[in-house]
Amino acid sequence: MMRRRGRTAGVKAAVAGALIVLAMTVTACTPVDGGPASPPPSDGDSAAIAEDGPQAPADREIAPAEVRTQGGVTRVRFDLGNIDVGDPPEPETFTSPLRGTLTLPSPSTDSARLVVIGHLRAETCPDSSFRYPCPAGDSIRYDAGMDYLATELAARGYAVLAPDLAPVFVGQLARGSSYDQTRAWRRVVLDQVEALRRAAADSGARRRLVGSDPVADAKARKVDASSILWIAHSRSGMMIRGAAAEAAEAGITTRGALYLATAHDVGNNAGESLDDPPLDVPTLGIVGGRDGDVPSDSVQWAAAHFDADRRSPLAIATVGSFGHNQLNAASELPEDRLECVGEPASVSCPSGDEARAMIVRTALAWAKAVDDASFPGFMTDAATALPTEWLGYRADWFVHTLGPRRVLVNAAHETPAGALRAVKRDPAAMPCRGPDGACGTRRFPVPR
Repeated sequence: MMRRRGRTAGVKAAVAGALIVLAMTVTACTPVDGGPASPPPSDGDSAAIAEDGPQAPADREIAPAEVRTQGGVTRVRFDLGNIDVGDPPEPETFTSPLRGTLTLPSPSTDSARLVVIGHLRAETCPDSSFRYPCPAGDSIRYDAGMDYLATELAARGYAVLAPDLAPVFVGQLARGSSYDQTRAWRRVVLDQVEALRRAAADSGARRRLVGSDPVADAKARKVDASSILWIAHSRSGMMIRGAAAEAAEAGITTRGALYLATAHDVGNNAGESLDDPPLDVPTLGIVGGRDGDVPSDSVQWAAAHFDADRRSPLAIATVGSFGHNQLNAASELPEDRLECVGEPASVSCPSGDEARAMIVRTALAWAKAVDDASFPGFMTDAATALPTEWLGYRADWFVHTLGPRRVLVNAAHETPAGALRAVKRDPAAMPCRGPDGACGTRRFPVPR
């Protein structure tokens, strides 16, 4: 079983506040990570092994940069050594490799805006254990599993950084234990962003990052790392708000965010906190309609923050019959849609290639929308009808608009009783938070 999140998912959707259009289907989550539906593996099973955090050896051999240029796009697998990622005052307690994949556009690009991709959490080692280093061979490179997306973005002129985060995700809990994955994630990702910034102006820093390849060297000079479009899959979705805040302190702004089936703490379980609100930047979320891991996390998380002021649009779509692991092309990832195991590709069980093609189209369209500050009307105006599809696939939408201010639950969807109980609140008690401070029409149809 996949152990990406370190907790048992539950069902919660709090709807409170204004500036919102909501059209959604909330489904109960199946137990994952913290609450397995089947007996846990024995201590002798490699899948039961989960270290507290990564322990990269001090004498780890640093791999030279591997550079490949094809079709005008250059891909660099780089290794910058090790980095301490433990909690203060002893950060050296845990150490991760500082490596990843940098994908660069054609030489004709004058300035390549930066996209950072954070991949999912899955078993670190080929024996299905969560530890680093692995007992035999290297850890699984899930950053390489996002090459399909990085290549297409680079072909459109973006520089794409995909850090290797598998060692960072060693350990069961994202935070609250002896090892804080959120802090480690920020250290690894932001150190790599800073390495990119230095490489644009310093030949020694470029050589350390991309090696001696003249094509990669020329392209690295043109990377614009002054702003970031974040793309996060699964547990990485919990990390980007803190990373964006820390990046801002270094003068790096956030242009927008694309959440791909992201995992979040939504306060359902004892001792579980609620993740901080989504970034107030243009935000799009995509979840597969048959996601076997986090089918409703992102919607529950956004719903819990409906009372927050937003100056930028946010929309989350539950799309088609896609799964969770399909969004990463790593061959080691199993099928998480139980109904599709062993089944041929079909409308009800679309293939991984189809899922990734949908993600590519989504990311390209969203990156352009963010750059042009031009968004679909339904994301910015609550009076605009919601589409029933996304890129040709059936879609259920959850949208937090800027105004006019109303809450709308699409009665056509069967929603579990009580899941949206907060819509019963007295609308007169809700604040008006629009840019002009005026109240619009609110409708509160309560689901059966």
